[in-house]
Amino acid sequence: MEIVPNSKGWTWVLDRPCPECGVDTREIRAENVADMVRANSAGWADVISNTPDVS
Repeated sequence: MEIVPNSKGWTWVLDRPCPECGVDTREIRAENVADMVRANSAGWADVISNTPDVS
């Protein structure tokens, strides 16, 4: 599978919500980022261990 580089300019997400996923970066606080990363990473162990193509 060919990996196509991302060529989008993403700085606009600092000013308005993403129309594709709805994330509004203006609502994200620096003091919450560590907890957000931990919460997101917690689910990946199940995904990796239950996906046959991942090794």
